[in-house]
Amino acid sequence: MESLFNNIRSCRAKLIPEHDSVSEEPSCLTKLLSASLDDIVGLDNISGHADALEGSDISLYVQKIVEGFHMRKRIFTEKVDGLSSFLSECDASVVRELQSTSKVITSMVEEQQFLDQKVKSMETDYQVLEDKVTPLEDRISVLLSACTEATEVLQSEVNKQMAESTSSLDHEVENEPKYSENKHVTATEMLLLATTKACGVCKQLENSRSELSSQVEELQNSLNELKIVADKSVEERDQCNMKVCDLETELAELQNICSELRLKLENYHEIEANLREKDC
Repeated sequence: MESLFNNIRSCRAKLIPEHDSVSEEPSCLTKLLSASLDDIVGLDNISGHADALEGSDISLYVQKIVEGFHMRKRIFTEKVDGLSSFLSECDASVVRELQSTSKVITSMVEEQQFLDQKVKSMETDYQVLEDKVTPLEDRISVLLSACTEATEVLQSEVNKQMAESTSSLDHEVENEPKYSENKHVTATEMLLLATTKACGVCKQLENSRSELSSQVEELQNSLNELKIVADKSVEERDQCNMKVCDLETELAELQNICSELRLKLENYHEIEANLREKDC
């Protein structure tokens, strides 16, 4: 039982560090459990008050016997009063332990409720982020598909323009020119302009894709961090639940101990009453 109290104090000190500064009172349970009824009452400690019969003095012998009984009665009454005070002290100590444990359990329950609310809030935030990321991923897929198609179309158009320009130049070399020099220059400039625009569009699309990829990566990292925090919160909540269950079990054991002490006190009172009736 003393070990149980020490374990409760140690657990409470770990859960709430400020309890470490509280001085521990001497345990009354150790004294109570280590002391036998004969040691508490102390009837065997009285000896030698009624000596053997000396001669024929019967009255002196009877007087010594009566004095011995009176002394035994007085000492027994003092022992019973001390035992009652001792048990009251034990009862108060148990009540203090129960009150302190109850405060710890209440604090743990409040902390658990706070952690539950925090976990629910984080789960809600996580779900909101997932809802935001899902359409972004869909949009990115659409943009990537559109960028790929646009790049292929532009590349095909550029290749087509370059092929037509090359064929026209070869035809002009073989045959007499049908177009003036200004028209050739204009076609070349238009081809270069189209190529430049196509390259610019491709570069913009590539930059947009890189930016979107960076945003998606950042969102994914945020989701991973939130998941880690949520897992830690769930683990802390589970630990708190286990601690609360342990404290509830210890509280039930303390209540049983208190009930046993009350029964012992009632038995001692009955013994005292019986002895008083015998004395009367």
